[in-house]
Amino acid sequence: MNKMKKVSVEKAVERHAMWLEGDFPMGITFCRRGLWRTNFRGKDLSYAVFNGSNLKGANFSNANLSFADFRKTNLTKANFKGANLEATLFCGACLKDANFENANFCRTDFRKADLTNTNIKKENVSDCDLTKAVLVGTNLDQEDSRMSHYLMESKGEVTLMVCKEDVCYVLLTITKRGTLRREKGLPKHLGFALDDGGRIVLLN
Repeated sequence: MNKMKKVSVEKAVERHAMWLEGDFPMGITFCRRGLWRTNFRGKDLSYAVFNGSNLKGANFSNANLSFADFRKTNLTKANFKGANLEATLFCGACLKDANFENANFCRTDFRKADLTNTNIKKENVSDCDLTKAVLVGTNLDQEDSRMSHYLMESKGEVTLMVCKEDVCYVLLTITKRGTLRREKGLPKHLGFALDDGGRIVLLN
């Protein structure tokens, strides 16, 4: 990031902080901007608008991004470690290889987002919207650090797998027709159930 862009970004962040306090008429709007590898570490960017921007490799660690708008944004390899993502919009965003370790998820919207190889560790994403999201190779680690869940896509079918102690099991498969095929003979502690809303709950 060049010096001129860095200065303009810093000023925009300062104005946004003033806006959040009611002392400035408008918050951050970075639509369709080139902001790759920009450092937003620890900043309060709640309600900020970034849709359509290039934020590849940007650092949002420990930032407050509640209600922020990242629709159709390039966030490849972005760092969201420890960030507050309450009601954040990631619809249609590219989040390949992004890091969400210890991020706070609450009603986060990932509809049609590309989460390929994304790291989501020890978080509860049950109330997040993952409708039509790409989850190939996504790491959905649960509280048991020895157990990892992966979604793999092959020939139009999506398979949910769990790996524990170097052994992998297939839990279920979403067929081309959209139906669920549950695998038989699984250990009980590796099973799953469907809640009242039809969402998959892993039992580990």
